[in-house]
Amino acid sequence: MSENHNSSRKGSYGKNRGGSRYFVNNRLYDGPRRRTSNFKKKKSDNKPPFFVILILIPVLLLLGIFILHTPQATLVIEASDGGTVLQPGVGNFSVDRGEMTTVSVQPEEGWQFKGWEGDAAGPDDTLLLEMNGDKEVRAVFEPIEYSFRGEVEGRGELQVSPQKETYLHGERLVLEVKAKEGWEFKGWEGDAAGVANTLELEMKDDKGVRAVFEPIEYSFRGEVEGQGELGVSPQKDTYRHGESLVLEVKAKEGWQFTGWKGDASGEEPKTTLEVDRDLEVLAVFSPREYTVSLNVEGEGGTEISPERDSYSHGDTIKIRALEKPGFRFSHWRGDFSGGENPAEVLVDRNIQASAVFERLPSLSEGDTGDKVLYLQKQLAVLGFYPDSPDGSFGLQTRLAVKKAQIFFGLSVDGVVGSETWSALESERGTFLYTVRRGDTLWALAQRWNTTVSHIRDSNNLSNPDLLVPGDELLIPGVGEVLPVKDLHWQEVRGLLPREGQAIITDVETGLSFRVRRYGGTYHADVEPLTAQDTGVLRRIYGGAWGWERRAVIVAIGSELIAGSINGYPHGGQSITHNNFPGHICLHFRGSSLHLNNSSDPQHQAEIEKAAESTWPAGY
Repeated sequence: MSENHNSSRKGSYGKNRGGSRYFVNNRLYDGPRRRTSNFKKKKSDNKPPFFVILILIPVLLLLGIFILHTPQATLVIEASDGGTVLQPGVGNFSVDRGEMTTVSVQPEEGWQFKGWEGDAAGPDDTLLLEMNGDKEVRAVFEPIEYSFRGEVEGRGELQVSPQKETYLHGERLVLEVKAKEGWEFKGWEGDAAGVANTLELEMKDDKGVRAVFEPIEYSFRGEVEGQGELGVSPQKDTYRHGESLVLEVKAKEGWQFTGWKGDASGEEPKTTLEVDRDLEVLAVFSPREYTVSLNVEGEGGTEISPERDSYSHGDTIKIRALEKPGFRFSHWRGDFSGGENPAEVLVDRNIQASAVFERLPSLSEGDTGDKVLYLQKQLAVLGFYPDSPDGSFGLQTRLAVKKAQIFFGLSVDGVVGSETWSALESERGTFLYTVRRGDTLWALAQRWNTTVSHIRDSNNLSNPDLLVPGDELLIPGVGEVLPVKDLHWQEVRGLLPREGQAIITDVETGLSFRVRRYGGTYHADVEPLTAQDTGVLRRIYGGAWGWERRAVIVAIGSELIAGSINGYPHGGQSITHNNFPGHICLHFRGSSLHLNNSSDPQHQAEIEKAAESTWPAGY
């Protein structure tokens, strides 16, 4: 059916191709066919003009957009320096109209959000915008400004550079302190620490600092020279700058304040010091000065040792009464008393005293006492009294007095009167001496121009090496002092031939012994003359023989010659009964050793030492 139908249509279309009936688009038309014109006319009747189509296209497009999309608004966001817009950012944005849009900001370090400009306002850093139209907003940031507060505790200055009311973030401040006189900077407190005088701060927030000053603590040391006390008020371990100290001194008995030394001056016993540094003060006290005046009652004299115009408190002096022939010291009268002579006196005030002398009494057989003892000692010194003094005027004393009277050309009666007293005391200038610590008979003999033997015999000393301080010795005089000669060995050889004798005295000890020349060419070989002389030589060398060189004075006839010895027995001998197995060497200037004829420097040095000595005459 479908094929017939189709054929009939095709056939009809074909049969009437030239007739008035025809199909167009399955529609039957009658009449003659005007293909072209009729077709176009129909077409133009059904479609709009072309220019209309051109206008409608964009309209339709806009209409489609409007239909398909919500209306939009534009949001413009800007930001100043110092921060950024976190959401949605900086730029131009399309936003649906009516939409609520959030804009938030973030300031940079050291900046803060100030507020919004444009279509928004307020200081909140998060903004909620209703987009009911195009809008422009600007986020404004500003630098943070910090404050600085500086304080001072104590006395000092705080300098800030730069000096401003406020400071920007990151700005640096230089702080410097300066202490006032007497104060010192101890350190920073608050937003600074340490003890540096200069400090740098970086401003990242508000700062507050305190510069702490403290008074300098000073020490005080007070000392005393002499005898006295120093008082200090107030009494503390340390003192602050500017504090006042009151110093006051008090002298002890017999002393006086003479002045200040160190950080104090003047002579006032009370003074005030202002503390501005460590202080050291010395309070000086000195003994009070006194005078000593001695007078004489009777016939005699006085002496003071040491002799000075004045004496300090506490000094010890020795005063001596000097007797004249026929008079004897009795006692002291005045500011001190007693019969001690010499007397030691402690000076603690001005002293005035007198030495009282009494004429020596007439003495005769049967008298006893210290005056008789004194008489016997005088007679012994002069060689008239052979026994030991005992203080009893007996037969031997009377005979000794007569010998002295005959010697001095006086009336011989055995009675000691004023003339006899004067003769006995003036002949050799004898006097009593009080032994002191360190005294030796040799030193006393040298000092008073006498001999060791004379002092020993005058005082009947059994052990001349044992002198007790405080004992009294009778010191005899023996005349003028003779010098010791420094003779050459060649000259001495003529004075001391073989078997010639001499007396050798040790310079240091004063001990003497006799020798005889045994021989020797370059120096003298000598032997102790007797066993007693050997004993003295052994004493000189401390009880044992030795080669030590010693300075000696050699008496040959009337000549006193400087020499040197050793004390060790050696070689040959000619004396066999002297308890000395050999001989010793005796050197003089220019002598030498037998071994090699060379000089011995030690001997020569001892010879020079001996040559500088002196020797009493009458040896």
